[in-house]
Amino acid sequence: MARDLRANPAHLPSRDGNVFNPLPSSRPLTLVEKIIERRRLGPDKAVAKGDGVFISADWRFSHDYFTGMCAHLMHDAFGDDVALVRAHEIIAFQDHLILASQSVAHVRDNLLAAVGGLASAHHAFVRRYPVIEHGALQDRPGSEGICHALMTEKYAMPGQVVVGTDSHSPHSGALGCLAFGAGATDIANSWATGYIRCRVPEIIRVELNGRLVPGVTAKDVVLQLLSLAFIRQGHGIGAVFEYTGEAVRAMSIDERATLTNMVAELGGFTGIVQPDQKTVDFILERRGVAIELEGWLFSDAQAEYKERLAIDCSRLRPRACPCMSAPGSTCNMARWQFATTASKRATWPPSSAWASK
Repeated sequence: MARDLRANPAHLPSRDGNVFNPLPSSRPLTLVEKIIERRRLGPDKAVAKGDGVFISADWRFSHDYFTGMCAHLMHDAFGDDVALVRAHEIIAFQDHLILASQSVAHVRDNLLAAVGGLASAHHAFVRRYPVIEHGALQDRPGSEGICHALMTEKYAMPGQVVVGTDSHSPHSGALGCLAFGAGATDIANSWATGYIRCRVPEIIRVELNGRLVPGVTAKDVVLQLLSLAFIRQGHGIGAVFEYTGEAVRAMSIDERATLTNMVAELGGFTGIVQPDQKTVDFILERRGVAIELEGWLFSDAQAEYKERLAIDCSRLRPRACPCMSAPGSTCNMARWQFATTASKRATWPPSSAWASK
């Protein structure tokens, strides 16, 4: 693995600054395609869906499960004295393992020693390099936050490239950036070169028409998507889900983040929402930073998509309920049985009798 990592990035020009290419005007592009074209290495070379490309990454983050592994791969491939490219854009989160000592399974199965090793490797990396750190709370058990949520709250910006070791890294796509999860090898490479590897993805446009009725959330929308034959047959695997429509425009950024976050459950590469005034207001409210959206941050009208899916959100009824947290509850079981039956019969929404329960 290390030899492969070393062989490919040897041809990459390590850069202290990010890459920004002019957008091509030869054809209409989706928002994700625009971001890739602006940020990819070798913009003069034509690429097609499925081709591998290196793109200049902005934020690159890891969490405590993977930080030590990424550091080991980086040192093995590039040498122990390797310098991080733009260390101020690298973030190390201690969140996944921080409450392991309170986990019955970890204690019962004698896993705490292994967890301690991962935590030690994470801390060694943070001590060695001038990266941003989010760690344990000082006054009570817990961490400063979940990595992909904090990326959206504090760092990601519209049009940027955000990559991390968490499968729910697409969370930040709610702000209109290209955000996706990557493995330890690719993150290690990004630390040393500033580039991340990905394939040019297919794009699925999801049009969420109408307004959600009270009690129906973005999670219900994703559960509805999961029930579609197109998704169950695997056609969404590796694709970008671009969310649009009246229901999306009415959602808060936190609700939009549920749509993009749960692309992991849909099997997709990432999710994205075109940024708008709500995006601007969110960043100002959460960070105290005033921004203006650049004029290219939208999908062109004639852009090509792998598929267009449309959902009448006004007809959706809750699929997720408070008792979801109780796996054996009769309410949860009844809804699971109904959803299974509805999926097999391809009938949705349920009858008004069910909706009233």
